Amino acid sequence: MLNGFPVTVVINEHYQQGQMTSVHAGMNALSKECDGIMVCLSDQPLIEAVDINALIRAFEKRTHGAIVIPTYQGQRGNPIIMASEYRQVIVNSDRNLGCKRLIEKSPELASTAEMNSEHFVFDMDTPADYAEFKRRFMNSDDMVQAS
Repeated sequence: MLNGFPVTVVINEHYQQGQMTSVHAGMNALSKECDGIMVCLSDQPLIEAVDINALIRAFEKRTHGAIVIPTYQGQRGNPIIMASEYRQVIVNSDRNLGCKRLIEKSPELASTAEMNSEHFVFDMDTPADYAEFKRRFMNSDDMVQAS
């Protein structure tokens, strides 16, 4: 629930041109100064507030780098948080740069934070991923039941 929070919904009119157009639309809509920008995927149904809070704490406690990447058992996950000064790097780049390519291009910007939850590495890109989600979580405590 986002009731009571200052949330702005941004419509990406260029979604057909790829995922990075959504990142650009969101970053272009930022109007207030902030310490960090979290870039989230929409296909991670297990991510919960406790996971987001753990990632924010990792960003605040990082000892190096401007981008924090969550990992679980050594596997890279999402969402990521980047220091706000890299917003312009993303916005001013072509839409092929992307957060992942920025990290590949400048690995010194990144630090990883090992998380205690597979929520960061589980997403649903394919029908097989959805079937795995149903098999593992439909009757699990990890799944929030709709009322």
